[in-house]
Amino acid sequence: MAGFVWTTAGSSLPPGAPGDGWCVRDSVCGLFGWLSSSPEWLSFIECPQPDEVDRLVLHLGLVRVNPTIPHHFAWLVGNLRLPCISVYNFHSRQRSHFQHESSIGGYRGLPVVYRSLGDAELVEFLIDGRVISR
Repeated sequence: MAGFVWTTAGSSLPPGAPGDGWCVRDSVCGLFGWLSSSPEWLSFIECPQPDEVDRLVLHLGLVRVNPTIPHHFAWLVGNLRLPCISVYNFHSRQRSHFQHESSIGGYRGLPVVYRSLGDAELVEFLIDGRVISR
């Protein structure tokens, strides 16, 4: 997170929405092993806007892998041991959910609390670019 600055204050979830608005923080910190008391953890904002998340993904060197693209899917199958973040979009609600996965092969799927939102789509996995280049 060193050198990354949020340009907005983020937002909060509407009343009754599933989750707590901190899934980007929780998943990124899980992927990098940043503890809840760390400066990285404390620097996150609640419900960052999509353009802010895009900037963060670039800043952290995360690689986007789309499982619906055949060569991306083939790469995923060959790298099942790598930790990742699974990203879901809820198109009708213009919302997303991020979830840390201990490995691509151990992908857990969408938590039950989010299934009531309906139109969830797994859109990508985010992989730490440093582990790809090894």
